[in-house]
Amino acid sequence: MGVRLFVVILSNVYKNDCNRLLKDVQHDEYPRSICGIFKSARDGLIRADAILGSNLLITEKARKVQTFDHRVLQDAHDIMAATFRYHHDDGGQLRLDEDPEHQRLRYLRTWTNWLNKQLEELVHYPQFVRSTVECIVFPNTVMGYMAENRLCDVLLTHFSAGDWMFQVGYLRTYPPARA
Repeated sequence: MGVRLFVVILSNVYKNDCNRLLKDVQHDEYPRSICGIFKSARDGLIRADAILGSNLLITEKARKVQTFDHRVLQDAHDIMAATFRYHHDDGGQLRLDEDPEHQRLRYLRTWTNWLNKQLEELVHYPQFVRSTVECIVFPNTVMGYMAENRLCDVLLTHFSAGDWMFQVGYLRTYPPARA
C-alpha cells in the first residue's frame, strides 16, 4: 500500500516535548505508521462485514484502496505520536553502554510496538474503524472531513489527551462527534 507524502511538520504538542531524536524516528516511520492505521481499520471493517454478511459498498471500496493521501490521517497519527512521547519519552537520555544508533533503534522498536498494540485495541471501537475507513474512502469531502473530526475526537478521548495535549501544541480541538 502506498501513501502520497507531503511535508510533515514536527512541533511541540505539550510542555517539554523536545526530544528531537524521538520525533525524527516517528517522522521517518510515518509512512508505515499511516499505512498501519488504515490497514488495521480496513481489516477490522472487512472482518465485521464478513461476520455480518453485509456486503457493504464501503467495505468493497476500502478493499480496493492501493494508495491514499496521507493528510487525511495526519492529525490522527500526530495525536497518537504525541501520546506515545508524552508517556514514554526518556528525555533523550542514552542508556548505559548505548550509542546513538542503538538509541534510535530502541526508539523505533518501542514506538512501533506501542502503535501496533494501540491499533489492536482500537479496532474494537466501531467509531475508530468506521471513521478511519471513511477518511480514506471519502477524502476531501464533507463526509471525509466529518470522519477526520470523529476519528480525532475518538483518539483524544481514548488517550485522555485533553488533560495535557493542548498546553503548547498546534493540534486543534475537534468538535464532539454527533450520532
